[in-house]
Amino acid sequence: MGYCRPAAKPAQEPQRHLPAQEPQRHLPAQEPPRHLNPNEEVIFPEARRAVAAIGSGNVHGLVVFKQANPSAPVIVDVDLQGLSPGYHGFHVHQFGDIRDGCKSAAGHFNPFKVTHGAPHDPVHQRHVGDLGNILADDYGRVRVLLEDKLLSLYDPQGHNEPSRNIAGEYLLEDKLLSLYDPQGHNEPSRNIAGRSVVIHAGVDDLGQGVGGAREGSLKTGNAGSRVACAPIVLANPATTA
Repeated sequence: MGYCRPAAKPAQEPQRHLPAQEPQRHLPAQEPPRHLNPNEEVIFPEARRAVAAIGSGNVHGLVVFKQANPSAPVIVDVDLQGLSPGYHGFHVHQFGDIRDGCKSAAGHFNPFKVTHGAPHDPVHQRHVGDLGNILADDYGRVRVLLEDKLLSLYDPQGHNEPSRNIAGEYLLEDKLLSLYDPQGHNEPSRNIAGRSVVIHAGVDDLGQGVGGAREGSLKTGNAGSRVACAPIVLANPATTA
């Protein structure tokens, strides 16, 4: 009678030691989702607004600037009446001083010291204040929303103290007040609060003028005289203007 050897068992893999698992973390209970009213405007905690109330001659209305946070683009809400039909140069100018027929506002806001251009041009080819043209309809009305990624309602990031700059806010001698931005920031300020909006009689050529028009094109866009202006002032965050 033959002898049958039991079949050899397959070699087992060496036991693997799994890494110890982290203890389960218990997440805090989440708040139920908030259902927003479609007509409700959401104001972010850091959101800022600024307003220019135009009231020069026959031209009147509001230009409202809105920025959700320092990294967000600025939304420019333009609602004006009384302009002549057609295109008008539309800019932020250096100063909020609008005396002498808007001439005291000086030139376009240009902290980077570059030539005039179009709103869609790179930062080194346009003024911060270059917002192009707005179009008035046959009744002289302008109603438009613009978006600009170069404008700001905030001071530069990286400064080492809170701003005491009162430009753009309603004011006595005080050693704590300041008309300057904080020291220590690493870029020119693009903050337009305390500056001015100026609307011109003619079309801005967006820096594309040629021949004899070239010099003026690179400075002002050859947009003509100033027909309306207003200082840009910071708005109360609680308002909806």
